[in-house]
Amino acid sequence: MSDDEVRKAILSRREFVQLSAGVLVATGPSDSSGNPRLAFDLVDSTQVLPHERRGESHTTLSLDGKWSVIELPLSVEGEAGYGVYKQVTSKPLIAQVPGEIHLDLMRAGRMEDPDKSDNARTRCRWPEERSWWYRTGFVIPPNFRENFTQSLIFEGIDLYGQVFVNGKFIGSTKDSFSTIAFDVRGVIKEGDNELVVRVTSGMEFVPRPVSSEDFREFPWKITNRERSFTNVRRRFLRKPAYAAYGWDFCDALPNIGIWRPVRLEGRTKVVLHHLRLDTNIQGKAVALEGEVVVENLHPWSEYRCILELFLESPTGQITVQRNGFNLQAGRSSLSSRIPVRDPQLWWPNGMGEQPLYKLVARILCDGIETDRRSQSIGLRTIALDRSPLSEGSRFCFKVNGETVYCKGGGWSSPDLIPARIERERYQGLIAAAQNANFTMLRVNGCAFYEHDDFYDACDRAGILVWQDFPFTCALYPDRDPEFMAMVREEAESAVQRLRHHPSLALWCGNNECAIGMMAGDFGKVSVTVGQNIDGVRIYNQLLPDICRLLDPCRPYLPSSPIGGSEPGGEFSGDRHSPYGLVGLVGGHLEGSGGGVTDEVKLRRWQEFADTFHARFVSEYGAIGPPHMASVRDYLKVDEQSLDSVSWKIHTNAFEGAFSPVAAGIGSYYGDPTGLSMPEFIIYGQMYQAQLIGGFLEAMRFRKNDGQAECQGVLNWSFNDTWGEVGWSIIDHYLRRKASYYWFKRAATPVKVLVRSNNGHLTTRVVNDTLRSYSAEVLSGWMRLDGRAQELEKYSVIIPANGMTEIASVPLPGRIDRNPREWLYAATMRGDEFQQTQAIWTLAPYRDLQVPTPVIESEIRQGVLTVKSKTYCHGVHFPDEGADILADNYFDLLPGVTQRIGIVRSSPSGEFTLRAVMPIK
Repeated sequence: MSDDEVRKAILSRREFVQLSAGVLVATGPSDSSGNPRLAFDLVDSTQVLPHERRGESHTTLSLDGKWSVIELPLSVEGEAGYGVYKQVTSKPLIAQVPGEIHLDLMRAGRMEDPDKSDNARTRCRWPEERSWWYRTGFVIPPNFRENFTQSLIFEGIDLYGQVFVNGKFIGSTKDSFSTIAFDVRGVIKEGDNELVVRVTSGMEFVPRPVSSEDFREFPWKITNRERSFTNVRRRFLRKPAYAAYGWDFCDALPNIGIWRPVRLEGRTKVVLHHLRLDTNIQGKAVALEGEVVVENLHPWSEYRCILELFLESPTGQITVQRNGFNLQAGRSSLSSRIPVRDPQLWWPNGMGEQPLYKLVARILCDGIETDRRSQSIGLRTIALDRSPLSEGSRFCFKVNGETVYCKGGGWSSPDLIPARIERERYQGLIAAAQNANFTMLRVNGCAFYEHDDFYDACDRAGILVWQDFPFTCALYPDRDPEFMAMVREEAESAVQRLRHHPSLALWCGNNECAIGMMAGDFGKVSVTVGQNIDGVRIYNQLLPDICRLLDPCRPYLPSSPIGGSEPGGEFSGDRHSPYGLVGLVGGHLEGSGGGVTDEVKLRRWQEFADTFHARFVSEYGAIGPPHMASVRDYLKVDEQSLDSVSWKIHTNAFEGAFSPVAAGIGSYYGDPTGLSMPEFIIYGQMYQAQLIGGFLEAMRFRKNDGQAECQGVLNWSFNDTWGEVGWSIIDHYLRRKASYYWFKRAATPVKVLVRSNNGHLTTRVVNDTLRSYSAEVLSGWMRLDGRAQELEKYSVIIPANGMTEIASVPLPGRIDRNPREWLYAATMRGDEFQQTQAIWTLAPYRDLQVPTPVIESEIRQGVLTVKSKTYCHGVHFPDEGADILADNYFDLLPGVTQRIGIVRSSPSGEFTLRAVMPIK
């Protein structure tokens, strides 16, 4: 059969066929957007990955680096302002682009670090009252002006930027999230060129609240009232909400600057606009399927082109496709399919490996490369199972058809100044999440679309990303055409930039906007203008349309929480636990007022966790302090007191209003009155750790539970924006809190659990991996002093990605078991997984008859072996969060040996362990 006959046969069947010399692709006449779809000719292929460009007809000139910047009054703006700027004779400040003005001022010695002391609110807010005029010069490459398109591209200006090239005003932007391109044809010239950008914070457009009508009332204490994130006017600014007005977890620091890269770009003939190839799995066959959108820039001429696709496997195996076609003027969509030989699937952390492929696409016209795209991809499918159950519906992520139990946390921007976040910090945080058995991070809507380094790190670590669009806790002006145009531009830019990442699991329209609208919780604006300004058209129309067009194989959710008849329902959708708001301890636990014993308070907390129904918990949390080493990093010596103003500034607003940490210490360990700062820190960390770990265990207990299924739980938050007493389990300086280790143990892929269940203590084993295990489980009663044990032994087979119930015993009364002397526990061992344990106490730790600890330990071949004859709580090596041991702040059961890996050497060469004791 001739090539022509093969071509006709293929086109008639509308199939994809791979041939040894190339690929033939059959397509319909147009795509869903009306772009023509093209049929390809057969051309010869080569087996060479084009690492070097040959004969390019496009040019990119980076304008990153050192610029100069001059400050002027806010009133100096526009073309008239440019004239004023040109008359300034004062010495400019050296600025770094990408960068931010606070960083430039710190480098020049004109500003203290806003992370420290009370600087953020007392010494670092004045830049927003000025305009900042950035300048650089550049020389265009030879023949650059012969390009069909000549664009000046800013990947991010925060916030209001006015751009001048060679003295001519060429445009402005008011969206820090967007990539914006300016046409500079006829403006740039041969030789020297000047680029000037006037930048302001944008806060001049949205003043601070002047009355209670402008913000929701919360019982903040005076030290937290500066955090006016409840100001409803902030919805008009397209910049990170936490930085513009602060949040409960940080002070405000409105950023100013060219915070992402800048480049000059010239293009000729054909541009490769979009490259989207999604994974298709049919049995053992895997293929990449999608489209490439190209544009012929000439207004009428057609070009003879070749599209080359190169797929390099993790082992270096290369698949090449070369497709020839005639390209008409304008944009066209090219359907593509690449069968993958010997496919290696990408899996979430703990379920398999994370092999990454390299995909390169390039366009050649007359043998000259005109454009290319290069991506790192993973072979995997992603789906969100919302199928009905006997009550409500599921909320379950599936990767490659397998259920994923999502364990993880909310991602808080790691800095008050996003431009300061370096690749190493992203890598350190994601490595810590991977080590803590995370399978998911949620990028909350109060932040921004993160840097590529973040998603790259998640790809390598197997951490799924729940990505909120940056809308949060407010009503947004969806009837304003200019605002909606900005939202469309930023969303399209973000989706196209991020959609190739295998870690990206979900697009979510916003954080808590739907539940706030339902509750009328956004101040008087919801009453006075109702549906006229609310954001529904953004989350329910604009964003899903963009995702369906640009990223059709990834699930979209309009809001979080959402599901059922009302957001935050118990049996449909995702849910934010109310415990995540103030901490259900002490007097703040409903019904636990005066006269209620600590034992009852603890029991009510345990019952709350065990009766909290949710198909997926996308936010819960508890507040705890950082290590003393971190406190020394952000407070001056004379501020390191629980009564200092700066300590209170660096304390979460909910803690400032409700004091859940102090109440928790009181309920769990004893009267916190008179504690020193180091004592407050250790007890506060242990209180947080128990709530974080306990809630995760309670939700994992319901994996595959037909009566109360839950398939995910995300802690708010994983990390910190600055040093504070806050929600995080790893602090701003990457130091691990006690809660980090409690979460890590609770999230162990193969885990034994003990929880209260219908008046019983029930032992279950959950397995989040894709293989089965044999195990030995011991469960039963132990005296705290080690003098008696009543244990049963069970030999079990733990099914792959499943749950098995082992035993169930009635909860005892006080007559049956003295709650101060006994605990219930289960331990599990196997040859191929980590030993785990679960502990259930009948009274708060403060009331237990805990013997004075005698901890025995020895080091052998990089492992610390630890044991005790009696129960010991919070056993730890005081490393100030430095990750010296693989586990820390753990409980020792009487006579049960624990083996802890040594990550790095102790500074002293010794490992002296301590236990946490009740407050005397």
